[in-house]
Amino acid sequence: MAITYKTETEIPIDNCPQLAGILNAYWLHIQVTPEMMQARLQSGSLFVAAYDDEKPLGLLETLAFHTKGQPSAIAANYMAITNEGLWRPPEAHADTLLLVDITTDKETWNSGFGKQFIDAALDLVAQKTPYQLIFTYTPAELGVRRWHLKNGATETYHRITCARPGHRTEEVCLMEYTAEIARRRQHDERSSKPEILNPPGE
Repeated sequence: MAITYKTETEIPIDNCPQLAGILNAYWLHIQVTPEMMQARLQSGSLFVAAYDDEKPLGLLETLAFHTKGQPSAIAANYMAITNEGLWRPPEAHADTLLLVDITTDKETWNSGFGKQFIDAALDLVAQKTPYQLIFTYTPAELGVRRWHLKNGATETYHRITCARPGHRTEEVCLMEYTAEIARRRQHDERSSKPEILNPPGE
């Protein structure tokens, strides 16, 4: 399986029904229509879709806020922060990127693909966005938190009760990928610097 990745401006509108289906198969708090999916992609926020050839396999959805590093600045339920699921453009003077959801197709579950996807998505966040602060908005489940920790996140211990009514775990926690994104950017900078060779005779 040769996986490729596309950001929101590269994702074909024709893929909106498939992407909505991937989300609806997992998340219980909202049903996404193709029209809602199109509105999200055109909101100005960063989206990353994973593809096997031309078939969508997963989606990362993000939002940008001005928080000054305070998770409580975005302490609201899912419907509030996402404009009732229609999404919103980045806030003025945004300094924080919130990874709202990362969702993969059911056929990829328990295959290790999720790890591959988040790794590629974090690279794209590091390369394509200027945000210094990176949080993720994730169900407050021990297994999910451990998964994020393995992928480079750290705990903030900030909780939002009833963030996703109807989901099997309604409470959400914010975890932080700021240090991990900074590490990836530093690695990219080192990799892009040309090697300086000594002149002949030295």
